[in-house]
Amino acid sequence: FNALERLQRRGMLAEHPVRHPNLPIRGVIDLVVRSPDGTKIVDFKTGALKPEYRNQLELYATRWFRETDDLPMALEMSHTEGMERFHFDRTGVERVDG
Repeated sequence: FNALERLQRRGMLAEHPVRHPNLPIRGVIDLVVRSPDGTKIVDFKTGALKPEYRNQLELYATRWFRETDDLPMALEMSHTEGMERFHFDRTGVERVDG
């Protein structure tokens, strides 16, 4: 099964690796969750939040979209002080892809 098929069967995927096809950028999506509202990408952080973490989530979401053609509707960052949620759409993909 491909990643989207596994997500549809299980409802969630943990530790999903992503990489950029042309740049030496690799990462691991902590959690991909499927709900009736759509797909969301979740990243867990243990330290202080940094502005670049949102960029990291957008990169993960874009790579997920390019791999599966499934556009995430939300990005979530769960951390020791709570959770932050961001909307994601094709504008985010265009921003990441340049």
